Amino acid sequence: MPNAAQVVDEPVPDNDEPIIVVDKDKEQQYSDVSICFKHEAMPREAKAGIEYLVYEYAKGMITRMLNTRLSDMAQEPDCPFDRASCYDSEYILANTMDAFTIDAMPKEGQAEAATQALLVEAMRAAPSTASQPVSTAAPATST
Repeated sequence: MPNAAQVVDEPVPDNDEPIIVVDKDKEQQYSDVSICFKHEAMPREAKAGIEYLVYEYAKGMITRMLNTRLSDMAQEPDCPFDRASCYDSEYILANTMDAFTIDAMPKEGQAEAATQALLVEAMRAAPSTASQPVSTAAPATST
């Protein structure tokens, strides 16, 4: 399209403090907790090599193992969440920043405990050089 607007990738700035969002939606029937750890996206030109395939394979294995761990935890009666999962992909709609995201559906009244459990598991799975969470969406509860 000759008249199409040019798409420009906007950089996503780092933040020193976590971004915390708490919201309620009367139509949502359950709470949700999400924690995003931002990290630089792989440059497009680096996605053509074998290193990228190895990186994606390793990333997939790590998230599958952690998802299995979270699923096993959810089966325990004292677990603060009913379900949890993780993935690594684009940070919201940004092409310049990716994020490792871990989220859960906490049991009634256990949003803080579920958030803590997610942080513990994410940090257990992360390398020792992992950064601190930079974005947290706190529970959205129905009323």
